Amino acid sequence: QVVGQDGYHVSRVVRVLEVAPGEKAFSSRFYMRTSEPSRLRELEMFMPGVWYRHNQGVVPPSAIAADPDERHVLVREDRLPLPLIMARNASGNGRFAFLLHASPNGSSFLGEDGPARVIDARMQFGSIGAINDGHVSLAFQFPGSEGERTYVGGNEGYPPRAWG
Repeated sequence: QVVGQDGYHVSRVVRVLEVAPGEKAFSSRFYMRTSEPSRLRELEMFMPGVWYRHNQGVVPPSAIAADPDERHVLVREDRLPLPLIMARNASGNGRFAFLLHASPNGSSFLGEDGPARVIDARMQFGSIGAINDGHVSLAFQFPGSEGERTYVGGNEGYPPRAWG
């Protein structure tokens, strides 16, 4: 559905029609990709409470979104004050794009916060962020997981780069 001149509202339903032998779960991803080749370090990024411009010198090196060369920067939306990611062209031409999950559901349960894979219908949160693969994509993923850096499990005793 078009909203205004330059906006869209996307709504979708995912139905699992068949489960292949050995399959235990699914995931789904929606993304908007830049039309021209680009890299995260060429854009000014914004994610409330996590990412402002390039984050260099602002966050510790182990923080989510600390490295503009990472391929996946995804953050669980239950970690964010507002599930929003925005990218602005740093060249000054004024072009920007943003992705917002307008109706988040942060439902979860005690015990899902750890490095072990958990498959449970009570986890209703998604994740939002950017994919950096030669074209930058703003992405929403369900169920929620974090990219190459995570705070799941508090990062104590876990590798600093691990999907959560």
